[in-house]
Formats: sequence, structure tokens, C-alpha cells
Amino acid sequence: RCSRGTYIRAIARDLGQRLGCGAHLDNLVRLAVGRFTLDDALALEELALAAQHGYWTDLLFPPDFPLVHLPAAIVHDERAHDFRHGRAWRGPSARGGRHRVYGEGGSFLGVAEFDPTRGVWNPRLGFV
Repeated sequence: RCSRGTYIRAIARDLGQRLGCGAHLDNLVRLAVGRFTLDDALALEELALAAQHGYWTDLLFPPDFPLVHLPAAIVHDERAHDFRHGRAWRGPSARGGRHRVYGEGGSFLGVAEFDPTRGVWNPRLGFV
């Protein structure tokens, strides 16, 4: 496991320099990015076959899948309208940080962040 910005190839190079023998990577496989794992991946041939037979949409993850670690907020239709148009709105306070936002019918709208200094929710990422 490593954080964003970790350059594994550079670590191998630097290690080789310190050991005085040189080094490089022969193979590097990313096993996961967030909630997406290599086990979830499809070969291009599998995806092409699914597209050919019309079931490729069954293979998609829901758009909020990588965001389930964020708290959720459900907004009324008027607030959903504001969200879709990128307008901040006043609402109940919440701890700072980003929240998944859903409409009253359960549709995923995107991500908003509560600004406690102004007392408003700011849309950050929308799925229209």
C-alpha cells in the first residue's frame, strides 16, 4: 500500500544507487485504486463481448461506488435544483468535509461540501 505520489520505479532506482549496483523494475502491477481492485477489472475482450451482446451496462459500477466512505446527505427538490446549477445553498450544519448528495428519489447528484464559516453547502462535483 502506498499513497498518491509514491513513485515505485523511482524507489527501485534509488535503492539500486544506494546499493551501488543499479536497479530497475521488471514488472509492476497496480492491485487497487481506492475501492477498485484488480479482481474487479475486465479484459478488453470481455468488455467488447459485453458491448456486442448488449449487456455492457450491467458491468458498470454505480457512480457513487468509490465515494461510499463519505457521509450522505439527501436534499429536497429545490436544493437538488440548486446543486445541479452549481449554486450554494443554506442548510443544516454538518461537520466540514465532503458529502455524497442524493435527491429525494434516491438519485445520486454528486458531492457537496459544507462551509461552516458561511453556513452553506457548496457543490463540488455533479453528475447530471
